[in-house]
Amino acid sequence: ILKEGLKQQDENLKKAINEFLEGNTSSFDDIYKFSSKYVYTCISKIVKDEELIKDIMQETYIEVIKNIDKLKNIEVFKQWAAQGTRPQRQPELWGHDEPLQEPE
Repeated sequence: ILKEGLKQQDENLKKAINEFLEGNTSSFDDIYKFSSKYVYTCISKIVKDEELIKDIMQETYIEVIKNIDKLKNIEVFKQWAAQGTRPQRQPELWGHDEPLQEPE
């Protein structure tokens, strides 16, 4: 039953993403509803400060809105969105003065 529930959530997420990409900005609420638990979990494995987690979540979803049209495969939306939670993407929120460099 749990697996079916997750599958339905993923289907609802895909539908919301498609609607958002078609111009229905109110579907962002559903995108957040169906993906935020995953993104939160990714952040909270590293960050223990609840206020900082909230800040990183907010910045992550701002970046999602700005860049969702660049997403090529909506099947991996949650993983794609969670990439925005990495310290390299938001160094100011993670306490770094300089952006971290990607490994060569």
